[in-house]
Amino acid sequence: MIKCGDECASRRDGYFPDGQYFPRIFIVDPDPLKLVQTALTNFGGRPEYKFFYSTAEEVVETMRRALERQHLEL
Repeated sequence: MIKCGDECASRRDGYFPDGQYFPRIFIVDPDPLKLVQTALTNFGGRPEYKFFYSTAEEVVETMRRALERQHLEL
């Protein structure tokens, strides 16, 4: 988890795949590059805020999909 305010914009350019709104939750690739997995977004979210989550259920579903994806890649 990274807690990041507006000051992170210049230091973490890769963490703005769809804008600079807060809060957001990203699933990050476990390899050393730590790339944001932009395909893993909130299934119930709005298209303009793909990484904003309104409920715990939305977060759990995205985490479940991330685990399934990781399992398939092993």
